[in-house]
Amino acid sequence: LAAITLVLVLVFVLACGSPVGKNSADKKKVNAEGDQAGKTDPVPTAEALKNPGDAGDGSIIMVNGRAIRPAGDMLNVLDFPNNLLVLPDGTVVSTSIRGGGFNTIDGDTFTGIASVSLGDAFHGIVANAAGDRLYVSGGASQAIYEYDITAGVPNLLRTFTTHGFPMGLALSADELTLYVCSSYGSAVQYFDLTTGTMTTAGPTNVYPYEVLPSLDGSKLYVSDWGASLITVIDAASAQRLAEVGVGQHPEGLALSPDGSRLYAADADSDTVSVVDTTNNTLVGTYDVYEADAVAGATPTDVAVSGDGAKLYVSASGLNAVVVLDAANGTVLGMIPAGYYPAAVTLDESRGVLYVANGKGGGIPTNGASGVSMAGTIEQIAIPDPTQLAAYTQTVVDNLTRTKLFWETMSFDSPIPTTPGTPSTQIKHVVFLMRENKTFDQELSDTPGTNSDPALLEFGQAFTPNTHSLAQMFSSCDNYYSEANTSVQGHVWSTMMYSNDYVEKTWTISSHEPLGGVEPASIGGKNSVFKILMDRQIPFRVYGQVVGTLNLVPEIAPYMDLKYGFFSLGVSDETKVKEVIREMDNGIWPTFVYISLPNDHTSGSSAGAPTPDYYVGDNDSATGKLIDYITHSANWPDTVIFLTEDDPQSGADHVDPHRTLSLVISPWAKHNYVSSVLYSMSSIWLTMELILGIPPMSVYDENASPMYDCFTMTPDNSTYTGVPNPTPLAFNPADAPMADYSARQNWSAPDQVPRLGEIIWAMKHGALPFPAHLSVDSYAEVGPDLDDADHDGGYREIVRAIERYALANHLWDGSRLPTIREQAGLE
Repeated sequence: LAAITLVLVLVFVLACGSPVGKNSADKKKVNAEGDQAGKTDPVPTAEALKNPGDAGDGSIIMVNGRAIRPAGDMLNVLDFPNNLLVLPDGTVVSTSIRGGGFNTIDGDTFTGIASVSLGDAFHGIVANAAGDRLYVSGGASQAIYEYDITAGVPNLLRTFTTHGFPMGLALSADELTLYVCSSYGSAVQYFDLTTGTMTTAGPTNVYPYEVLPSLDGSKLYVSDWGASLITVIDAASAQRLAEVGVGQHPEGLALSPDGSRLYAADADSDTVSVVDTTNNTLVGTYDVYEADAVAGATPTDVAVSGDGAKLYVSASGLNAVVVLDAANGTVLGMIPAGYYPAAVTLDESRGVLYVANGKGGGIPTNGASGVSMAGTIEQIAIPDPTQLAAYTQTVVDNLTRTKLFWETMSFDSPIPTTPGTPSTQIKHVVFLMRENKTFDQELSDTPGTNSDPALLEFGQAFTPNTHSLAQMFSSCDNYYSEANTSVQGHVWSTMMYSNDYVEKTWTISSHEPLGGVEPASIGGKNSVFKILMDRQIPFRVYGQVVGTLNLVPEIAPYMDLKYGFFSLGVSDETKVKEVIREMDNGIWPTFVYISLPNDHTSGSSAGAPTPDYYVGDNDSATGKLIDYITHSANWPDTVIFLTEDDPQSGADHVDPHRTLSLVISPWAKHNYVSSVLYSMSSIWLTMELILGIPPMSVYDENASPMYDCFTMTPDNSTYTGVPNPTPLAFNPADAPMADYSARQNWSAPDQVPRLGEIIWAMKHGALPFPAHLSVDSYAEVGPDLDDADHDGGYREIVRAIERYALANHLWDGSRLPTIREQAGLE
């Protein structure tokens, strides 16, 4: 795959010219308002200095500075619930992705009845009209489970074997046929419930997600998750009747009470599409956030009121349910939910709305099984207009909490307060992204910071440059990654949010996303690179695949292919030499993106360089790069943002998502520790303000710019790098967890569950790994992971190629068995 990609990109480089252009502007207001001609330095408020967690006032402070105040009662269920069903007796059923099963809940008492673990589950539940027969989709288990259910208590009757990663389910009007969305098969499979066998299949487009029969049962409506289409199938013949173009990556579907309208939640267009079911045509598109707004509201599901007048839309990116006027799409209000509401349904007989919050309450819960964001089901009394108005204000306050971060907006800063007006002091921005460290893991020996040295693994002795830079410039000790692993982290660091496809698939076996590359994983307004190209702002990319390969050949002239991509076999010092070579030759655009990955390490694999050497190599490369830049002619108007893509390999006593962030510039405060609550969103909003471009998503739009790290009194002091203090050495055969490490895939970021545990064992010996303080424990560890074989990474590459090819119609499904056989997967 790497070789093919390299050849393709080289061809396009030769075919394309060099990027040139000038800055352009877009004047849209952001959180920070005020007069750039103020007279004082910004002063952070007490709100700005709070850590994530329970605020003590009924709200939860998130790692990105937002707040959560759920409107209703909350009940814990299996991790990441993403589908809801209310049975005639009021029992609520929710399926969970990461929990791998389903829960049943008593709707009257709002208490749990049963929790059923299946090992694998995804999106798909349906019941018969009587409510005594339940079908659950098994996802990666390639199975459908049939239950007898009485008073919420399920009893397994039989299991249907299927294929193609089953998702959404529906029943025929006579309840003799079960319709199953086959995600990989790009079809709706028909199962005869008398025999339990598949009889036929109706063709769909990429990744059919949900199937919904028309009221008379004659047609099937299917949301094609990997495309922008609704497929309409004739239920009797299984033939495709129509394809209706809708918003990007449709998911949840609902019919109006009279069946004349179909509503689809378009996850990556932030819209609800309205389809006329008589003519199979698109007749309306409703915005769930603001017209022409930034991306990331992420509507995932839709429910229709019994009178057909209102739509209730779960907006995962807003942590809210958006209420729309069904007739014209007017936003009537918003209802505060938990973290990442993934599904919504109504039980109007009881006057309640149910919301499945995929990530629960918003903060990690520490328990024996490690750090998890346990899912929740929220029960909310359907609000009247007065209550809805109050709820709407709560949602707005939750989203814009970072507006409370500054005592006054009348201050001087080299960071503009509105996008569209580039900084007059800073002309060059460098984003330097490394891999997988927490703050405590690397900087907890730094004086004057909120630290727990017991969690230190790569302190001053191993990372002298990082430590010196942290003390010379601005370091943030209340900074967090929104991501758990690189699958998310690299998407966050190029697109400023991880879309719903990535969020729902990154921990699921057999459906891992090729984040930011395969079409289904790309949402919203595309990557920052696309935005820069469109605005003719010069930039250069070193080593980043996500957000680039999907733009070939357009982006090829902006990439340095000599630098390569993720490779632990090439010293980071060698990579930095290539950056310096280009800069010496005048390639120094407005924005530079550098991926510097070797602090990822190869764990304890026998014969691989030790983690100490890898981290030291990364640190010395960082020092060389900063040394060069600070001694260059461009130093006086340059800023460098250094951070990690995610915190996977370490532990942290404040929050498992806390990682390091340094701001290095003449315009950065020197010898300064900022304790303002910042995240990756803050870095990106700050860079966007400097560059004069708008925010990419609702996350950076509602973040706090990093004003606290900057000053209007520049200090042009230079930095001299320090060589790697750790000599090259290799892991012995008897290194801790060496056998496990050797069976893992180290050819791509974060393909190794338990990486944090491996590093801990090598650094701390027999001392128990503090799993409750690490996101690494969030990934489920089972026999398949412990028994991983050498070609596991190759298998995932083949699967990713299959998905990409199908999505782009490069071949049809009939060729997949041959491809798998050639790859040794059959």
